[in-house]
Amino acid sequence: MSAPGWTELEGEMRARLTAASFNHSLRTGATAVRLAQIHGADERQAGIAGLVHDAARDLTDAQLLEQAEHFGLKIDPVEAGKPYLLHSAIGAKIVALELGIEDAAIVSAVAKHTFGDTYMNKLDRIVYLADVIEPGRACAGLDEIRRLAQINLDDAFKAAYKAQLISIIARGGYLHPRTLQVWNHIASEVNGDGGTI
Repeated sequence: MSAPGWTELEGEMRARLTAASFNHSLRTGATAVRLAQIHGADERQAGIAGLVHDAARDLTDAQLLEQAEHFGLKIDPVEAGKPYLLHSAIGAKIVALELGIEDAAIVSAVAKHTFGDTYMNKLDRIVYLADVIEPGRACAGLDEIRRLAQINLDDAFKAAYKAQLISIIARGGYLHPRTLQVWNHIASEVNGDGGTI
C-alpha cells in the first residue's frame, strides 16, 4: 500500500471533523512544519502528524468507548469517566489502520499528543507543542511558550506541559495518571529533587 498524500489526508480529516476541529488540525500541521524547519526535524512527518493528530477528536463519548473496545485498548478509570481522554490513543489506531499511515514515528506523535510520555522524541515534542501553540490558541503565557519554541524545543515543551497542567487543575479537570508520570519526569529533569507533596 502506498502512503497517502497530503491532499488525500486533508480530505479524510475534513470528512471526519467539524469545521473548527479541521481548521485547528490544518493550523497544527502548518505550525509543526515550521517547528520542524527550526529544529531540524522531518517537515513531511511533522506536517502530516500535525494534520491527523486529532483524527478521533470529534467522536462522541459512546463512540470513543466503543472504539477503545474494538481496538482492544485498556480503559483507565479516569478515561472511563472522561472518554475524550481516549482520543489520542484511538486517533493513533485510526491513523495507522484506517488512514493507511505506516510511518511509526507519525503514529507515535499522534498517540502522545495529549498526555505526552516519559520518552518524547523530537517529532513527538514538535507535534505536542504545535497543538498547544498553533495560531488559533489563546491562553495565559502562550506568547512566552511561542517565543521559546523559536529557540529551544525542550524548554518550550516543558513550559507548554506545565501550562497545560496548571490550566487543567485550575478548571478542575481530570488528571490522567500518565500526565503525573510525565510531569514528574519533566520536574526531575528541570529541578532534580524539587520537593514533593
